[in-house]
Amino acid sequence: MVREENYYERQLLCFPRIVDFGIDYYSCSFASNWHPLEDGYFESGVQFVDSTGGNERKVIVDYATFYKFLKMACDDYLEDHPEEQNKVEEALKSIRDRYNI
Repeated sequence: MVREENYYERQLLCFPRIVDFGIDYYSCSFASNWHPLEDGYFESGVQFVDSTGGNERKVIVDYATFYKFLKMACDDYLEDHPEEQNKVEEALKSIRDRYNI
């Protein structure tokens, strides 16, 4: 994964607000941001897209799976940034509440 200064924090803060997020050739989007008539529409979950190498690869996961891996990433992040504990916990709680996880 490509990381830049404050990338993780910006991304984490987008998720509770259901804001799609992308960097370079990678993106993440929520089903609720798509209209049924849009090309690429999906009904539920979170879609990850990798557009590197000229081939677009997509995977859609349910919200519980999304949360599971986000929580793992957050735990890893907090090992290096314990001062962000409250902010991260707030964001994770918001996601759990929104998706009944």
